[in-house]
Amino acid sequence: MEYINVFRADWNYQDIAKLELEGIRLDENGIFQLTDEVKVNWVIKYFSDAKNFYHNKARVIFSDSELQETGSLMLQEIGPAMAYPAKIGNNNDDAFGYLKYAFDEICPEFGTPLQEQIRPITLAKEPKLPKKYIWGGFHGISGYLFTDLERFEILHQKWGLEKKEVLIGSKQKVSTNFVQLDIPISKSTLCFGNSYFGKTLKLDGSGELSESFTICPSCGNPIFTNQVLDYFPAFNEEFDFDIVFTSEWFGWYRRLVISRKFAEWLRENKYINWNSNYIIPVKNFCK
Repeated sequence: MEYINVFRADWNYQDIAKLELEGIRLDENGIFQLTDEVKVNWVIKYFSDAKNFYHNKARVIFSDSELQETGSLMLQEIGPAMAYPAKIGNNNDDAFGYLKYAFDEICPEFGTPLQEQIRPITLAKEPKLPKKYIWGGFHGISGYLFTDLERFEILHQKWGLEKKEVLIGSKQKVSTNFVQLDIPISKSTLCFGNSYFGKTLKLDGSGELSESFTICPSCGNPIFTNQVLDYFPAFNEEFDFDIVFTSEWFGWYRRLVISRKFAEWLRENKYINWNSNYIIPVKNFCK
């Protein structure tokens, strides 16, 4: 595996000339990306003192062989962003109003649901799902899957998935054509081991990783990172599944894990691309 590394700084003319000699070109915002570790280390060595220098590992890229050798995968990209969640409740500025309605209780700090879903999720408007997809989700939010009744029947007949109602708009009318897929929740926890997914965030809102394991003082849940920089950890206990939610919350949603059989079906029907933008291999970190 390799990483996409993002760099930016207030580059001067000499910096830019030196970077261009190495074949590195900046975009209009003074940002560039690298995967070559030799060049990454070179940039850090010679430019870490540049004004407002910034470097971050954005995400991991797995080779085809690494994607092929695993028995299950984490579904990283769930499909098109079809709609925004509706703003409901007394405060229209409350971005988590739809979660409060659906889950009743959420963490006041991070929006993590504190119990299972008891009411439908409310979308801002009726979605439109392009023909080439089997499902879609929110703008900017992973985890929750929505599809129309026709494509739900395919998933129900082929994989036994069930559905939940979807509400539309501030008046919360039941959608006549769209449903939320009712994904089973794993009864086994993840065995994080030393996986990057087991790292937690600081509580200061900086988005930086904590050196120690962080528990939210408001809800008592770990604040797991959503950065994708590693293999996804396997479950502590083996069990049969085709698609399942983790029992752990990663912010305000859970991660989706699929069997290889399910992944191959998605691939054969061209519902996903076979790369790290869509799927992340699972690894047992606790052997």
